[in-house]
Amino acid sequence: MKEVENVDTINESAEKFVSDVKKLLPSYNESNVFNTDQLGLELEMHSNRTLSFEGEKITVATVRSKHNITHSYTVQPILSMEGTPVGPLFLCLKEANGHMSDNIKQNLFKTDNVVLTCSKSG
Repeated sequence: MKEVENVDTINESAEKFVSDVKKLLPSYNESNVFNTDQLGLELEMHSNRTLSFEGEKITVATVRSKHNITHSYTVQPILSMEGTPVGPLFLCLKEANGHMSDNIKQNLFKTDNVVLTCSKSG
């Protein structure tokens, strides 16, 4: 677990940034102010914890699909301040080897509003 060396300094810096941005925003049209953030999604929720009885030698667990606990994806939209999506949606899939096979690439649904890639981490 990471520890912050100086929480007060970081909080002050964050508050100053928000204050400075709030002063600048009235100078811009809401359609020209953008925000983006990544959202990581798991196909199936899983935990590293298991409940079992004291002294139990074997604890059995099941998942719906092994693929679903080893694959995830990240979406990253861009929105204007007025709430309008801007440009294509970025979608990064998690693949064990970090890339898609040529067969998958050839058979992918193609659209202009999604940019698709993959990585080992998703």
